[in-house]
Amino acid sequence: AGVDTIGAFLQQGGTAFGLAVDPMIVDDRTLRHPIVSNVPVLVVTQPDTFAPTPSVVVLDDIDKDSRIVLHDPTSASRSAKGWAFDDITDAAALAFTVHEV
Repeated sequence: AGVDTIGAFLQQGGTAFGLAVDPMIVDDRTLRHPIVSNVPVLVVTQPDTFAPTPSVVVLDDIDKDSRIVLHDPTSASRSAKGWAFDDITDAAALAFTVHEV
């Protein structure tokens, strides 16, 4: 599936579970705000960044070294390390905040 298809699926799927999945601009400032406010961020990565095809990762914290805590359901090694904001913004095709309706 392409980036736009995955984004549409996330938004429609969120609605089915009583969640608002709202698109957001991807930059350091807009990523930081929801994460420090305990609002998870879903990121759809561009093809050939984290994987050959677009994938979805969850950002939900910032560690003591000011790096993003990332959860990648397809890679324990990517989930085990902290990520610089630039690495995430460079890889991101789309991003969404997730919260209850």
